[in-house]
Amino acid sequence: MSSSGQVLKNLVSHSAVYWFAIMLSKMIGFLLIPLYTRYLEPADYGMLEMLVLTVDVLALVLGLQLIHAVAKFHDAAETPEAKQRVISTSIIIVAVLSIAVFFSLSFISDKVSMLVFDSANFAYLFQTVFIASIFGVITQIPLLYIRIQDRSKLFVLITLTQVLLTVALTIWMVVFLEMSVFGVLLANAIVSGIVCFVLLCWTMKSVGARYDVTVAKEMVIYSAPLIPGVIGLFVLNSSDRFFLNEMTSLDEVGLYAIGYKFGFLISPLIIGPFLLVWGAKMFEVYRHPERDEVLNKVLAGLGFMLVFSALGISLFIDEVLRIMTTPQYYAAAIVVPLISFAYVMSGVARVMATPLYAEKKTGAIGYIYSSAAVVCLILNYILVQLFGIVGAAIATLLSFLYILVVTLIVSQRLSPVRWDWLCLVKLIVVAIFFLVIGEFIVYESIFINLIYKAILVIAFLLSLVAVGFVSKHDVKAVFTMISKRKLKRKG
Repeated sequence: MSSSGQVLKNLVSHSAVYWFAIMLSKMIGFLLIPLYTRYLEPADYGMLEMLVLTVDVLALVLGLQLIHAVAKFHDAAETPEAKQRVISTSIIIVAVLSIAVFFSLSFISDKVSMLVFDSANFAYLFQTVFIASIFGVITQIPLLYIRIQDRSKLFVLITLTQVLLTVALTIWMVVFLEMSVFGVLLANAIVSGIVCFVLLCWTMKSVGARYDVTVAKEMVIYSAPLIPGVIGLFVLNSSDRFFLNEMTSLDEVGLYAIGYKFGFLISPLIIGPFLLVWGAKMFEVYRHPERDEVLNKVLAGLGFMLVFSALGISLFIDEVLRIMTTPQYYAAAIVVPLISFAYVMSGVARVMATPLYAEKKTGAIGYIYSSAAVVCLILNYILVQLFGIVGAAIATLLSFLYILVVTLIVSQRLSPVRWDWLCLVKLIVVAIFFLVIGEFIVYESIFINLIYKAILVIAFLLSLVAVGFVSKHDVKAVFTMISKRKLKRKG
């Protein structure tokens, strides 16, 4: 096997494990959608969405984006002791800062509630999510330490345990104790606290309580330029709900949030697991002698998974909503294709940004996402007033397209990569073609619709061979591999 093939095999093997864990966690989490849509009105679900989003932006800032710095400096450290100091120092920084800020905010939670909901009556809800956010921010570093060690099975165990506990506790509090939105938030806070305590004790026992002022300063300097970019990303992901809240109603926010959850699904199921490994491996790939070849293989593989998933979600969303929700949520389907393909652009842009991270041009990433945030705010202001939730989805799609284009331009100026763009364009055009067919030809029977759309998916896959995205040699290689495995099992 070539050296580039070995790198890809390592990347795919660990990504597959992380993908399995996160896929199961999200699937279990999605089982709560019938619970939410039956025990929460759209306005209640909209309130839950606004609560989480308001605190998320604070968590992004307080995390200082040390995740990127820890991976970089841990990789550069030459001794085990130096690597341990990187982990320990980052935990201390994040823990002290997040605890101080979130506890301070808890004393003005009534003012935050007034700002978001025009009422101070929901201060207790903000206090609950503030506490959960402390645990979530601190837990990021121990989980990264597990990924750096390539202990993917341990990561799976932790993820699934946390999800199962959260789901069980949420059902108990919402269904049996009838605690509504507060029950959802409290269940998450309790489980997050337990996981944070266990992981923190385990990690500090492994690396020791060591604080290095020099390392802390270098990590903050490296990661600080990323903060504007991450705030920009938050604006891209979430500002539409704030505009909907102000310009429409909480009912519209709740409806849009359900649709967004399905459209966003490709991010945690595909982009998230990929980045868990890519964040630690991209520096190695960038230094590889066959860099361009490896990057194009990564782009083609990730692009296929993203587009295939976006097409599948968009085609079947009407039937899924009818099975999982109540009629008052069916209209959410209209935004799903727009959001899904927006995150296709987002995933592709992450690969395109590799030279910027590798060359320590994190400031450029911050500028790209900051400018995209401005574009997104302008688009939301205009389009939400005109088209409501559809306008918000269009604004999201155009904003991520802007990020993709600008990231490509900036990274190519820094370190040109021979990207195989034609391959990716073929993939997207074919997917859009079958999506349009699926949207315009609809049958009354859900069963017939499911069969018809399944045929469209199969036709999409076959069309990739016809347009040259997948070569006949690749297809033959896949069937040969399957045949060999069958023979091996029989033997």
